[in-house]
Amino acid sequence: MTPDQYEKYVANYFHNKGYKVKQTPYSNDYGVDVFAEKNKEKIAIQAKMFGNSNRKINRQMVMEFYGAKDFFNCNKGIIVTDGEIIQNAKDVADKLGVEILFIYPQSHVPKNNSQFDEIWENYVMPLEGKTITRNNGKINKILEVNWGGINRITSNGNQ
Repeated sequence: MTPDQYEKYVANYFHNKGYKVKQTPYSNDYGVDVFAEKNKEKIAIQAKMFGNSNRKINRQMVMEFYGAKDFFNCNKGIIVTDGEIIQNAKDVADKLGVEILFIYPQSHVPKNNSQFDEIWENYVMPLEGKTITRNNGKINKILEVNWGGINRITSNGNQ
């Protein structure tokens, strides 16, 4: 999947959640890749497909995106990624109210595997909102589960 395809994938994710979406041009987008609107909520979304690369979301990216969100008069900002986030970027995002959402491309999910889909839907998706404790006492709090992956917080505070 290319970064442009990932932006389309993210736009489709919000469309499937009932938002009216508008994808911006791939370049010269002023830092916003997708706009999503529902009711009186206008969300600026930036998609960062970093995957397993060495690139990570950093605080400068969060601060620049926050400015772009305000430039377009959006009342919410979400950075969507399939990669990692540096701790100081998490701190800045929390302070500024920028949400970080992990969405993994379908290429990370086995295709045409009805057994996998059944297990995911019946056993993994119901874990959303639950806390799982390992044998060693460490915990994982499951924040969100969707067809794109799992968003969790570990006992170390990592996502």
